Amino acid sequence: MKNRKGAIELSMTTIVIVVLSLTLLIMGFVLIRNIMCGAIYLTQDINDKAREQVVSLFGSSSGNEVACIGQGSEAVSIFPDSENWIMCSIRAPEESGYEFTLRVDDQLSDVDPVQIRRWLKATNKKITIAPGDDDLLKVSRFEIPNNAPEGNVAIDVEVRKSGAGANNLVYSRTLSYQMTRKGAIRSVLC
Repeated sequence: MKNRKGAIELSMTTIVIVVLSLTLLIMGFVLIRNIMCGAIYLTQDINDKAREQVVSLFGSSSGNEVACIGQGSEAVSIFPDSENWIMCSIRAPEESGYEFTLRVDDQLSDVDPVQIRRWLKATNKKITIAPGDDDLLKVSRFEIPNNAPEGNVAIDVEVRKSGAGANNLVYSRTLSYQMTRKGAIRSVLC
């Protein structure tokens, strides 16, 4: 009789230890997931802020009135199923209206231009800017499906300034984007 009671106690202790161990293991996974996702998003935020500072510094020192992210020599990464914005900054000397016209560059894009045109949600935008408005402007965005192919996407941007009865071209560049997948860790964890 004593042995049977000891066996039941031992099995109950084992069950309690297994349940506690599994609970701690799950809590550990959740903690690691939160730390990893936080680090990934923090890195992305730091990159975005650094890019904003570069645009603001070089945009003002070169005398350009308009600067857009993606105009440099390195392509900006865009991801499926994420918010992907085309962003520009304007240094207006006086209050003026600016009209952005976007077109897909068929020769420089690796992805099918018809698909890119479907992803691009706005190809024309008018904005009025006052002096001192140095914030980055969301000009357009990409809505890229999850099954989209990887490759280069090139968008031609023209900005015309209205005022004094004339439409003046103040900016004309090709913006470079690289359509790519998120990393395995990021897509699984976050």
